[in-house]
Amino acid sequence: MTATFFNLSSVDGLAEGAFHSVLAAPTMLLVEEHDYNLDTVTLAEWRGVIPDLEEVKREYSLTL
Repeated sequence: MTATFFNLSSVDGLAEGAFHSVLAAPTMLLVEEHDYNLDTVTLAEWRGVIPDLEEVKREYSLTL
């Protein structure tokens, strides 16, 4: 798993945020990307809060 941070104050961050319907910060998305067809699947999302590491691990393990 890799983590990517997008700053909503930058042009790239705003574009990525718009793609994932991010309307406010903080927002954290657990996303699976498929390189072969550029599709993404949102596995979990936290909007308005940042989860602790154990919660992220729990959600990630549920999706494997």
